[in-house]
Amino acid sequence: MVAPAFSIAAAGEIHSQLPLERLCSSQATVFQLGFARQALARLADRGGLACEPTSAGLLIRSETEAALEQPVDLLREIYGEDLHVGPLTIRCRETAQGLTEPHMGVQVRCQPADLQRVRGDLERRGARIVEAHAEAAIGVVRATAPLARLVGYAGELAALTGDRAYPVMWLSHYESASPAGPPGGAAA
Repeated sequence: MVAPAFSIAAAGEIHSQLPLERLCSSQATVFQLGFARQALARLADRGGLACEPTSAGLLIRSETEAALEQPVDLLREIYGEDLHVGPLTIRCRETAQGLTEPHMGVQVRCQPADLQRVRGDLERRGARIVEAHAEAAIGVVRATAPLARLVGYAGELAALTGDRAYPVMWLSHYESASPAGPPGGAAA
C-alpha cells in the first residue's frame, strides 16, 4: 500500500466534511483546466463528492475511499492511459488549537469467529473500540480511528477475513494530530 499524502485545508474550508482528495490530470494536453472541465461534465452529478476544475487538473474530494474510487474508475475508463491519477491525499485542518486530522467512524459486520481478529486489527491501527459483540450469526465491531491508519482498510479486511466482513466508514470528527504530525508523514 502506498502511504497517503497530507494537505492542510484552509480555515473555514467549505468542504471540511470531505477529508480525502485526488487530483486527476491528462497526459495528452498541457491545458489541464480544459481537461478538468470536460472530465467534470462526464462525471455528471455524483452525490457525496466535490469536484473542482483547476489549472492542475480535476480535484475530486470525498468522505471515503470507496466514494473516491468510483469517479476515478470512470475517468480511467474514459481517458485510459492518458489519465494521470495523483496520490490519495488526506486533508488535515489547522485550527486555533493546532493541526487536526480526520478520524473515521467504522462499523464492521463479520463472522463471530473473526470478531477478535477484526478487533485486534483495528486496535493496531490506533482505533478506539466503542462496541464489540458477537451473536450466533454475526459479530459487530464499532470504533473510531485516524483516517491515515485506515487507508486501504477494506482490502486488508477482506484478506484478513476471507472476504467475509463488511466495513462501513464515515467521517466522525477531527482530532489533534500527534506532535510529530499525522501518521505517514508531515502535511504538505
